[in-house]
Amino acid sequence: MPKILKSSDLARVLSVSESTLFRMRKDPSFPKPKQIHKRCVGWLDKDIEKWLEQCPAA
Repeated sequence: MPKILKSSDLARVLSVSESTLFRMRKDPSFPKPKQIHKRCVGWLDKDIEKWLEQCPAA
């Protein structure tokens, strides 16, 4: 079963601040969040893993 990451969890996983995560969301290649509740969104962990695999190595 896929795990849903809220923005604070995703920022921690990616080792960025929540403000940086907000800027990253503007990139069209960044996975789109899923609507969890009226005022809450989250990302599927498998979508984030797939995105990370496609990112060029630094």
